[in-house]
Amino acid sequence: MKKQLLLPLAMVALAFVSCGKHTQEKTQEETIFQMKQEVEQTAPIAEKVAVREYVDTIGGKVYQMTIERRPEEALPVVTDVLGTQFYDNVVYLSVKADSTEVYRHTFRKKHFMEYLSEEDRECGTLAGMTYYEEQSTAQKLVFGSQVCMPGMDGGALLKIELSIGSWQLNIMRDETTDVDVEPMQFEEEGV
Repeated sequence: MKKQLLLPLAMVALAFVSCGKHTQEKTQEETIFQMKQEVEQTAPIAEKVAVREYVDTIGGKVYQMTIERRPEEALPVVTDVLGTQFYDNVVYLSVKADSTEVYRHTFRKKHFMEYLSEEDRECGTLAGMTYYEEQSTAQKLVFGSQVCMPGMDGGALLKIELSIGSWQLNIMRDETTDVDVEPMQFEEEGV
């Protein structure tokens, strides 16, 4: 009789132990899944690639300007005031005069640091750049750029004057309040 009772008790104990082990393994899998989700949720946000092209005739020459903004993972990550992390952007500027490239430059936030507030230095990204047709002359091409918290208005507006011929850059803070820096048009990669 004792043998008959011992066998069912052993089976119950074995079932209990295997269920406990299964529960423990499932908990580890759930923990790993949860950790992966947390990492994904805290990964920095990358803004979409944006490309703008401008054509302007100045002083008898046709200037083609291409401005491309893209996130750069190699740059320090920027954290906004809400704690959201973003990859900072780089802006590539290419200028052609009568179809010949005469100027190319890569802009990063570091190029504008002396014009930025402490908040823009710490929490802002290089939002983009635009061409100011109405301010450009036969002596200079003028561009506007902005460093601000992603998705927010405000931040630093900057004016970039590029001397035609010598291709020297002059960067200054743009104090003009009526300048409208239009949002960059997004272009999906691979399109």
